Amino acid sequence: SVTTLLALFSLYILGGEVIRGFTLAMIWGVFVGTYSSIFIAAPVLMYLGVKRDWSEAAKDQI
Repeated sequence: SVTTLLALFSLYILGGEVIRGFTLAMIWGVFVGTYSSIFIAAPVLMYLGVKRDWSEAAKDQI
């Protein structure tokens, strides 16, 4: 996300007037997507009881 935001900010600053609106929408989308992944999706998965199986039996099956 940081690398994408860095590229988008540079495109916003260095790009022309036509591309600025699109770049601003992309920046907003990256912020919202990152926020939802960290603060919404993770607690929902914990609430639903979804977790990885880190036991030795699961490693032996691979």
